[in-house]
Amino acid sequence: MTTPAQDEIWFERWLWSYVPCHWKGWAVMAMHMAPLGVAIALLIVAANSLHREWITDLVLIPFLAAFFSLSRIAKRHSRPPAS
Repeated sequence: MTTPAQDEIWFERWLWSYVPCHWKGWAVMAMHMAPLGVAIALLIVAANSLHREWITDLVLIPFLAAFFSLSRIAKRHSRPPAS
């Protein structure tokens, strides 16, 4: 098992967020954003075709799942905080 010091640095901490600084960081973001966009689009299409506007409120679920997943990956692949 690797320690955080041995992991590759894909994200840089900037203010209260993480910014990709490596191509793998950008790839991870793209692999989260593409399915997220598809899921949101499908929910909107389903809401419009079924005439149920409350379905559009469900876009929060895939957004939060992607947000927390990406936050965890970014934290794991960034520099440890200075002591």
